[in-house]
Amino acid sequence: SGGGFDFNDPTVRAVLETGLPLFVGYEATDGSGTPEGVERGVRRITLRSTQTPNLNPVMQDVLWDESPLVGPLPLDTEVTFKPVLAEGSEEAYTTADGTKTEQVFYSWFATGEGEVNSFRSLEPVDGKPGDPTTTYQTSMTPERITLWVVARDGRGGVDWAIRTVDVGP
Repeated sequence: SGGGFDFNDPTVRAVLETGLPLFVGYEATDGSGTPEGVERGVRRITLRSTQTPNLNPVMQDVLWDESPLVGPLPLDTEVTFKPVLAEGSEEAYTTADGTKTEQVFYSWFATGEGEVNSFRSLEPVDGKPGDPTTTYQTSMTPERITLWVVARDGRGGVDWAIRTVDVGP
């Protein structure tokens, strides 16, 4: 009655241990009312019952030239940023296909007149290719920017780092 699940039912438990794929549709708008201001998509998520809960990845730092990003960044230059995860952020988990390791992926955002050249990047894992870095083209005039990098583990875990730095002298 009511369409609920009995989580003690052996059939339900077996499905949740294997993983139940769900498809979620979304629509996001910037409020402009234009087709360019709307994004629609479908995300697949898997509902799974496990003995070990998923933990969020932990963003430890953002590097520029292998040092913590503090600025100032040079004017009119392409710079490379690299995220740093804390130890243990990429967890191993069990699926019907065996043990896998999370492939953490990143979303990059920045304010100001500069341009993030790659909005998405990902960690290499278990033989899968990946490059966690992104490049950013700095502005031609001095400004203060805020950079956000969001880390997701593909299983609902998320963390982010925010850095505010100056561009130019």
